[in-house]
Amino acid sequence: MKSIIRYIVKNAKGEYQSAYSTKLGNDKAFKYATLTARDVFGVIYSVDASGNETEVVNFPKPQPKKNNRKKPMQRAA
Repeated sequence: MKSIIRYIVKNAKGEYQSAYSTKLGNDKAFKYATLTARDVFGVIYSVDASGNETEVVNFPKPQPKKNNRKKPMQRAA
């Protein structure tokens, strides 16, 4: 396995959002990437020294909850 040099965050459309170097420390870089990815409902990619990107984790946008309220009865005219 090659050494990870940074984490890149992209949004759901694949647009670059941010990057965090492992020079911060691997744990801190991943933590900051996670915070960003959660905010933009994005994807974290690890990048090795050769420039290869590998998807690490995905934070998809949650599906809206269905509204289970009953509709009021309408009177017949």
